Amino acid sequence: PSSRVVAFGMKMLKKLERVKKLDDVLFVANAANVFDKKEKGPAKSVLALYKKIAKRSPALLFPILEAIAARALVHPDVDVLEGALSFLESHAGAVDPEIRRVVTENSEALPTTLQGRGRLLGIEGAGLDSEPAVVSDGPRLAEELKGRAEALADRWRRVAGVDVALRCLES
Repeated sequence: PSSRVVAFGMKMLKKLERVKKLDDVLFVANAANVFDKKEKGPAKSVLALYKKIAKRSPALLFPILEAIAARALVHPDVDVLEGALSFLESHAGAVDPEIRRVVTENSEALPTTLQGRGRLLGIEGAGLDSEPAVVSDGPRLAEELKGRAEALADRWRRVAGVDVALRCLES
């Protein structure tokens, strides 16, 4: 459908949600299709509705997480990807191993500025206790990268997920 039709449909769905007439199960089962379109407006609207639905219908959280991991994380718009990662991060405790695997796979396609967040979400809490491979020059390289990261403006550190990476280095 054309973008105007999709926009109109999203407008109607938001109205249904406001008057508490939106069928959450049907919405969750079908809304992920919007992530296949390049427009960011409808995709961001779906993420916003997912957030509300997850809050009032916890039983639907798992299918929402699946849809976001599999479909939203491959959307072409950075704002949608940021929203998808934020949603997944806010529900990290509910992300099961299969969803973590999908997140890790899809992290490779994320813009470089978001890949670290995706990878971290994919492994964080997944029971991976093995030690990371040691690079012979690792400590020196880590210090150099940490210095560069700390030199970035706060806004860019947040957007790029640098603060998350710095916390990982410190732990």
